[in-house]
Amino acid sequence: MGHELGHRQAGEDRLRFREAFHYRELILAKADEIMVKKACDYSASADIFANLRAWETFGIMSAELGVWVRLADKVARLGSLLKDRYNPDAVLDTIVDLINYATYIYLLMIEKDPAYARLLEGKRDAKENV
Repeated sequence: MGHELGHRQAGEDRLRFREAFHYRELILAKADEIMVKKACDYSASADIFANLRAWETFGIMSAELGVWVRLADKVARLGSLLKDRYNPDAVLDTIVDLINYATYIYLLMIEKDPAYARLLEGKRDAKENV
């Protein structure tokens, strides 16, 4: 089990599990850092999602669907970056945005229905187990 999960050996071009997991942790740490920064930058109120609720505020669509629109824009941007011999910084930033927008959707869903939080915590409603 050791070698196949560890770091690449000289001459190997594919990531091994531990190396991939390490980079995944770094990407998620960057996503956390950006999420905190944007929450501070965009929201002067106690509502950390105030800017994301604009869609609902104007009666256009739910906040979750509004964030999904932003997520779709980021997916399109990533496609363009990958197609046009991408800039690594721009690719990383876009992937971090994708992670955070997907997370925002779920957090907004938690606000509306605590069952989403319970699912994360490994708990299910009694009615769901019937």
